[in-house]
Amino acid sequence: MACQRQLLLLSTSTIHGSEYLDYAKAEIDSFFKRNNVSKILFIPFALRNHDEYASKAKFALKAWGYDVDSIHEAKNHLEAVNKAQAFFIGGGNTFQLLKSLYDNSLVGAIRKRVLHETRETRINQYHEIPGMPPVIGLREGSILHVDGTKLKLLGNKSARLFMPGERPKEYESGADLSFLINENCSD
Repeated sequence: MACQRQLLLLSTSTIHGSEYLDYAKAEIDSFFKRNNVSKILFIPFALRNHDEYASKAKFALKAWGYDVDSIHEAKNHLEAVNKAQAFFIGGGNTFQLLKSLYDNSLVGAIRKRVLHETRETRINQYHEIPGMPPVIGLREGSILHVDGTKLKLLGNKSARLFMPGERPKEYESGADLSFLINENCSD
């Protein structure tokens, strides 16, 4: 199945001397039109005053011809996420944003709708860069212990080793992974 994810990430909503989203209007408009979006779900959880923040986003996006709903006004947040054509997640206090998303059990639903990728996908993309070292994917409960030239996997879970150009390999607790640190080590 081909990956169909579409993301547009902005570093800010306002540049000094311009109005809200003006600097990115062409990119935002092109992005939504290219993806046949006419209705946007705004997520204002990064600021405390959700009504004010949503009003600001609605004003800008509606002026461009988009219908905008704010998730904080929805009777059922999860249903709003599942039915959304597109998300606009407002910035601000990232900790507050994440807390609200977790408190409302929305992180998984948004991730499912937006990302459609795994950590393995990210690691494989990292390994597309020539010369990148192996990556050990530790599960909760895994421990790596280095003692001189020895590297041992401990704990009660296995770990996954990702090597450039190879399929991931599973290692059980107790495995000797010293070969990973001794490749360039001289005595």
